[in-house]
Amino acid sequence: MGISGRFHLGLLVLVLACKFAYSQEPPAQAAELTNATECYDIALAYTESHDFDKALKYLQRAAQLRPEWPEPLNSMGVVYAQSNRYDDAAGAFKSALRVDPNYARAYTNLGRIQTARGQVADAILNFEQAIKLGQKTAEAYYDLGGAYYNAGQFSEAVPNFQEAISLKSDYAEAYSDLGSSLYHLNRYPEALTNIQQALKLKADLPIFYGNLGMVYMALHERDAAIDAFHRTLELDPNFAEIHFYLGYVYYKSGREHDALSAFQEAVRLDPEMSAARFNLAVLCLKFKEKDTALVQYAALKVRAPGLASKLQNMIYSDKILLVSQK
Repeated sequence: MGISGRFHLGLLVLVLACKFAYSQEPPAQAAELTNATECYDIALAYTESHDFDKALKYLQRAAQLRPEWPEPLNSMGVVYAQSNRYDDAAGAFKSALRVDPNYARAYTNLGRIQTARGQVADAILNFEQAIKLGQKTAEAYYDLGGAYYNAGQFSEAVPNFQEAISLKSDYAEAYSDLGSSLYHLNRYPEALTNIQQALKLKADLPIFYGNLGMVYMALHERDAAIDAFHRTLELDPNFAEIHFYLGYVYYKSGREHDALSAFQEAVRLDPEMSAARFNLAVLCLKFKEKDTALVQYAALKVRAPGLASKLQNMIYSDKILLVSQK
């Protein structure tokens, strides 16, 4: 939809029973250990306490002691990702797959890294491979649907989100993202039904209400859209895109001063949102606030020359530009 942030990064690690706890004696140095499973258990304990540097040392030792075991390499990828070292994470997952080409979990984790980094074509291939290898879980189909969604292939996303829901009937995120996909396919009543179901299951996520507002906008139910956007902002007052869309709905409802305030807030929260700057400038011109409009014009000349050119010749206009809802 027009609202960003559909996809999240979550990684899978095989959790073994940890033999080491901090209430016990400190573990031996990684280089001193000769048992790969013991190294792995200690690494998981350090991972749980977010001591990632130590976790990596024990995982590297486990991989050295048992090079045919892919799990330490997969877990290294998880630790790297948690440390925001995404290149290293991808490399570790690929190393795990070189050790065991049939290791489904590593395909999933690699796909999630690739999705988060915008490499959705590669992510789709890896998610599909994980499913072929038997990882036919609700989360696996959700991941695949999310990659298709991020690639703009909404028709392909729909059946995967539906499969995720069939495997996990209370999967709120899958309902919401199915609704978002249907929205992009102009199937607005179906989109509304699914997003409403998501909210029945989990009513505290701002993005769900944001998506609901977008569908109501498409259905020209402006009061309902305003209510949904207000609910979004109650949960997340700093959601810049929602302030923008709220401004648009206010404008279409004849509430131009409210629209002006909403666009101002969108620009304050996200100075790079060129459409909000343009709309703000147009309304300022309409309210004879030329100096404020010129400030936005100066900013647009750097950020969006095309919009700046349109604005340059405007004095009064009721043509508010809406960022693509698709």
